[in-house]
Amino acid sequence: MDKASKVVAWLCIFSTLLMGCYSSTLIAPTRDERSKMHSYTIEYIVMRDGRQVDFSVPPAACDTAIFYGQYRSVSIPVSDIVEVNSGGKVGVVHLDRIRSVMTKDGKVYDFASPPKVVDGGTILGIAADTRVSVPLSDVSIVCVSQFSYVKTGLLVELILVITVGLILIASLFPGP
Repeated sequence: MDKASKVVAWLCIFSTLLMGCYSSTLIAPTRDERSKMHSYTIEYIVMRDGRQVDFSVPPAACDTAIFYGQYRSVSIPVSDIVEVNSGGKVGVVHLDRIRSVMTKDGKVYDFASPPKVVDGGTILGIAADTRVSVPLSDVSIVCVSQFSYVKTGLLVELILVITVGLILIASLFPGP
């Protein structure tokens, strides 16, 4: 392996450290700490009875509860839809802002992000399969994560120092 390849290999190894640039913080769901639940990503909660609930998709939080659900892909023919909620005026549908739809059989599909209309008559999207709400009075700890600019800066600086060091060492000790 030549020197340039070794430098690239070391860079690849140390660049994986960048994945650790997030800080996790445990907070109590008190009125003073609730703003952190809205500003940061909720990783998991610990219930008052000691159960831990992990989230694969970050839940939504309000001042009284945390909402989460399991999501699945859905395909709904437009002819089966009786009501559309797109957050606008009643009777006006904004396709790029559809939040939920109700079908003829009474099922309501809440979308994680606006669905797409394909084939001129089918809605494809990711909808909540089951929705659960947990009152904050039942939660003892909320683990939130946030991006850390300080850690990222330090890791980038560390990678630069190591890279410069490797380049200097490679130039001081030429190969055969």
